Amino acid sequence: MQAQKSLALSYSFNLEEYLEDEEISSHAKLPSISELIQNRQKKLPPLLEQNIADLVQDAEPIRKIFMAIKDQLQPNLLEALNQAANIKDHAPKVKKAHRILADCNTLLAKKDSNK
Repeated sequence: MQAQKSLALSYSFNLEEYLEDEEISSHAKLPSISELIQNRQKKLPPLLEQNIADLVQDAEPIRKIFMAIKDQLQPNLLEALNQAANIKDHAPKVKKAHRILADCNTLLAKKDSNK
């Protein structure tokens, strides 16, 4: 602040007022941490609504958002999103479940066609 006052004295207009106004307006333009977190959280639902097989193949967008906001999440949301962000670790189980469901659907289709 002392440096700003020294600068203000060397100009014919009140530089101190200008600097203070500029500092306030530049701070007002920056979103708060909670706004940034909320904006990132809003990006998650469409990602989580994707086909599970697609999520297993590419969970990186969810993982990036999760890593950016994980320290500010409530425990229940942290646990749920941690699992979604690390779904790639469960790829073999998801692929097996997907294959079993496909086999069941095939059997049901055959059964229906035999009626």
